[in-house]
Amino acid sequence: MNLNFNASSSVVRLNIGGKKFCTTIDTLTQREPDSMLAAMFSGRHAVHQESDKDLSFVDFSYACLKNVFFSRANLQCAKFRGRCEFTGANLRGALLAGANLQSANLQDACLVDCSFCGADLRSAHLQTADLTNANLEGANLEDNYVNGAKLTNANLKGANLQRAYLRHVNLRDTDLEGAKLDGANLLGAISYMHKNAKEFSRSVFAYQYASRTLSS
Repeated sequence: MNLNFNASSSVVRLNIGGKKFCTTIDTLTQREPDSMLAAMFSGRHAVHQESDKDLSFVDFSYACLKNVFFSRANLQCAKFRGRCEFTGANLRGALLAGANLQSANLQDACLVDCSFCGADLRSAHLQTADLTNANLEGANLEDNYVNGAKLTNANLKGANLQRAYLRHVNLRDTDLEGAKLDGANLLGAISYMHKNAKEFSRSVFAYQYASRTLSS
């Protein structure tokens, strides 16, 4: 059995006969406080610390990961079936390219420098999340809730933002080249020094025109 352990998040990865499992120190020690496992994590023995945080094959389906610390973790091939709970999580620099995060709750999460290239974020909740410098090229954010999020200097080239809620989003220096913004709600979005001012202005105008038409 190989064992990797992250002290800052209390996450433990086990490799048992080639099969990978992910759990926490509490799960391994609380039931039997006098066991060998409890002694192993008591601080009296040296335990190999995880350095690369390779969580690429972990199944997080339906998991509640509020406030979890997965900074710079590799989650590229991890499973996220069902609505995963990542509220307030620290995923700074994590690799989530191509991940299926449909309907996931990432509200208030730290997603600075994350890679979401080609990820499925349909109907996901990203309210007030920090996506500064995040790479969302080609990602699907259709019907996404991004209200109040920070997307400063983010890459949204070719992203699908149709019908997304982008109210009061900080889009400073955000690259929206080729992004689909049909039906997106951009009311109050901040766009000064925007790289694609024409596309942004066209989307805002279209939204305001549609709103006036519906209200009249």
